[in-house]
Amino acid sequence: AGGGRPAAPRIREPEDVVRLFQARLRDLQVEEFHLLALDSQSQVLRQVLVTRGLLNSSLVHPREVFRAAIAEAAAGIIVVHNHPSGDPTPSTEDRAVTRQLVDAGRLLDYTVWANHRAMRAEATLSVDDFKRDLGSSHGGVRGTLVHTLGAEWIWLSRWHGTSPAGA
Repeated sequence: AGGGRPAAPRIREPEDVVRLFQARLRDLQVEEFHLLALDSQSQVLRQVLVTRGLLNSSLVHPREVFRAAIAEAAAGIIVVHNHPSGDPTPSTEDRAVTRQLVDAGRLLDYTVWANHRAMRAEATLSVDDFKRDLGSSHGGVRGTLVHTLGAEWIWLSRWHGTSPAGA
């Protein structure tokens, strides 16, 4: 009994993140950008090296950050990077990347929220109401859901660097 994998760390406070990364990032001569994918209880699902950069910068795009988070079905993320100079002051680039990540995260939260709300509403309909043609651009509820989820699938596929057939 108890011979499985060790329990994944749980993040309860910023110091938990410092303990996970300080020794690994402290003496690096180049900047690294890491992601912690978290479950709904703030337990680490996976630690990901997103990018390794130059002496004082690393190229980070929300696509790479959220690709790993989506693949892990993460409920939340924490991003971490070092400053090889030792100066923790956020650079202009740091601030820009943070804004991009926050904006992308908001978009994904909205998409998840909207999908859950649409599915809850759809579940209350009878089969006839679900299939009924309402004369809208996609017919009715069924057509609108198929269109919306199909468009989202194409968008996510492209975000992952693939293009679905016919899209």
